[in-house]
Amino acid sequence: RTAEVIQNIPRSVTVVTRAEVEQQTPVSRSLQDIVGREVPGLGASTQSRNQFGQNLRGRSVSILIDGVPLTTNTQPRGLQTIAPNAVERIEVVRGPNAIYGSQATGGTINIITLMPSENPLSQQSEVGLTAAGGGQRFLESDSFGNYIAHSLSGTVGAYNYVFSFSRESIGTFYDAEGDRIFNDRPLDQSNTYNILAKAGVNLDSQQRLQLTFNRYSSTQVDNEYINDLSVNTRPAGTEKARALRVGELEFVDSTPPKDQTTLLNFTYTNDRVFGSSVQAQAYYRYSTLNFFPGDFREAFFENITFGQVENQNWGGRLQIETPVFTVAKLVWGVDYNTEYNTVVQDIFDPATFDESGGRVYRKIDERVEIPRYDLNQLGLFAQFQWDISDNFLVTGGLRHQRVGFSVDDYTTFPGNAAIEGGELNFNNTVFNAGAVYKITDTFNVFGNFAQGFSIPDFGNLLRRPPAGFSIGGDFQQLEAVRVDNYEIGVRGNWEQVNASISGFYNTSELGESFVLDDRGFPIGINRAPQRIYGVEGTLDWRPGGGWQLGGTATWQEGENDANQDGDYLPLNSSIISPLKLTTYIQHKTTPGWRNRLQLVYIGNRDRAFDKGVDPVGIDNYLVVDYISSVKVGPGTLNIGIENLLDTQYFPVQLQRAGGFDNSERFAARGRALSLRYVLNW
Repeated sequence: RTAEVIQNIPRSVTVVTRAEVEQQTPVSRSLQDIVGREVPGLGASTQSRNQFGQNLRGRSVSILIDGVPLTTNTQPRGLQTIAPNAVERIEVVRGPNAIYGSQATGGTINIITLMPSENPLSQQSEVGLTAAGGGQRFLESDSFGNYIAHSLSGTVGAYNYVFSFSRESIGTFYDAEGDRIFNDRPLDQSNTYNILAKAGVNLDSQQRLQLTFNRYSSTQVDNEYINDLSVNTRPAGTEKARALRVGELEFVDSTPPKDQTTLLNFTYTNDRVFGSSVQAQAYYRYSTLNFFPGDFREAFFENITFGQVENQNWGGRLQIETPVFTVAKLVWGVDYNTEYNTVVQDIFDPATFDESGGRVYRKIDERVEIPRYDLNQLGLFAQFQWDISDNFLVTGGLRHQRVGFSVDDYTTFPGNAAIEGGELNFNNTVFNAGAVYKITDTFNVFGNFAQGFSIPDFGNLLRRPPAGFSIGGDFQQLEAVRVDNYEIGVRGNWEQVNASISGFYNTSELGESFVLDDRGFPIGINRAPQRIYGVEGTLDWRPGGGWQLGGTATWQEGENDANQDGDYLPLNSSIISPLKLTTYIQHKTTPGWRNRLQLVYIGNRDRAFDKGVDPVGIDNYLVVDYISSVKVGPGTLNIGIENLLDTQYFPVQLQRAGGFDNSERFAARGRALSLRYVLNW
């Protein structure tokens, strides 16, 4: 929560800089793809708007923009709520923590928005062209997309500002076999806009005010395809999902798939209040997500439905940093957050749907799938750091969180069971302790014990509560997930080499995993003891001659005692990611020309399948990307080729989902080309 040198932090930390974000955007403008590649411990990208399964160290991750929470209690997402050109850097704390409160049992990802230039006016203009192909469909006309972006910022006297705008039009996606990929999120065939505006004023040499606004909107347009359910006539896991062309879709009294987030953030800082630095923050965020309609007449909803997720957050933070003599500091304060979540299903006329061949969706009713429920959280925290000597420092902290949950009476859908609402209050106190020992100025070892906690997915529990469920009577189902984490590591930062390796082990007496029906739909939550452990490593080497190479490695495993009988079974692969290896080699070929080849390898994982936990084993795959940047005129031309070898593969989470239904077994994108021209002026 305060500025600190990474070498002084007794934890594993990754910072994805603006330069690294810009370097990766010719391959993908999705932060989910970028962060999934750059951050050890984070699951591989799902290539979907839904972030489900992209966990950090096998547990949930708290995602924030400038400290404003994006992670919702239901329908996990967050990395797809801001465009990459509006990002200054991304800070990631790997491992359970309570730095910003709940939901960080796996770690915290804080997206820092674009910072103002120190010049009166600095601008960046960007235009791009993309073509997603694969097989014989490479450079197919309907796969072309384009984007434009422009940002300006500056400082004039006591005032500074940032304005960033981007518009992206995305075409059709094809897999490596040349088949169109159906995507049930507003991802392909979509228009995406992002506006970031920041205004700040330095009241004097110690005080500053800043207001930030960000608006992200993505809407699917001109779509002519639906999911072809005929593939489900074959055994699950044997066919890939396919797109069925039915003509341009029409929504009557409803809206097409969309994803929208509006964020307001106001901060005040004062560097001298009785010898302390004070930061106050107030924020508001509102998000909506409309899913693609699905034909669930033979499963789950027993209707043709269309989910609309609504979430709202507002809250504030007060943080005070107090020096203690000259060798220590205390950071203390209070956080407050309130949010509500709800999911409403639009129900469509089956006769109209069938007569139009799946093209027309005429709304005839709506039902509440997840009733509106409210969460209020108040946290008190204190974190202490003591530099015992030039080579040895220790840290320790405490956080007390009070949580209030409330929901009105409601009727389940599907099921039509009458559930009595109610209120529930509970609290958690967690602490951490860590140390860093600097063997030399460039090499140190660290270790820590840290606790984190997350509120279970109340929405999933309320959707299909167990028989006899009541708010007051099922406290264990509603109790927070509390995690104890142990970590040790070493890291070095030399002139030519940066490297780190860390190992972790964490446990929770009352973990959380979804209970699924025979088609893979979540129908409940299993609360049982869990343990997760793993090893992560990073390496960057600059041998000279313009060369640079390196990569990351992540291995993790975990088990839970689902029946609480002492017999631990492997956790499923939506929680535990297989082995992930990344590597790159980069060369500054000429002063104005750089080339980079990068690889991502995902390993096999059969352990959960062998024990009957996963429906299928996870197969390995290797993806190669190529990036080149060259000075052309006053700007820089960036060329990116995603999936250079045009490999046909299935992302981990889609392999697992396909083990329940072939119609969920989506192939990944085939070879895709991107051209991007950037001008700084």
